[in-house]
Amino acid sequence: MSIASILKSNVSIFEKATRLKITFAFKGTTSIYDLWDMKAVELDTLYRSLAKELKNSVSEGEGLITPRKTGADAILELKAEIVKYVYTVLESENDKKSKNADRKRRSDEVLARMAKKQDEALDGMSIEDLKKELDAINAEGDDE
Repeated sequence: MSIASILKSNVSIFEKATRLKITFAFKGTTSIYDLWDMKAVELDTLYRSLAKELKNSVSEGEGLITPRKTGADAILELKAEIVKYVYTVLESENDKKSKNADRKRRSDEVLARMAKKQDEALDGMSIEDLKKELDAINAEGDDE
């Protein structure tokens, strides 16, 4: 398949990228799978670099005729789309992690307060009531 036919094909951006053996010029040569290990700031920097390169490439026409997009422009667009996709997925995952951590923190706080209330209830019991409670607990263990 030619580059043009791959770029025009109706396959995923990752299939296009792997067929074209796309890499990114970022801290040396970066592959697609390396993008998943990058920080959001690095992905943003890479995306901005690609967008700037694309803008400079497309606007090179000095004459009256609107410049045509080249295969190189289409590859730059594909690269930018891939970086944007990876960034979006990673941000979504980070949001989920943050929400789960917050949910756990709130749950732990409620459990701690419940334990405190139970302690307060025990503190308010008389010695006789505490002995009855202890006997009931020990009786549960005898059933086993």
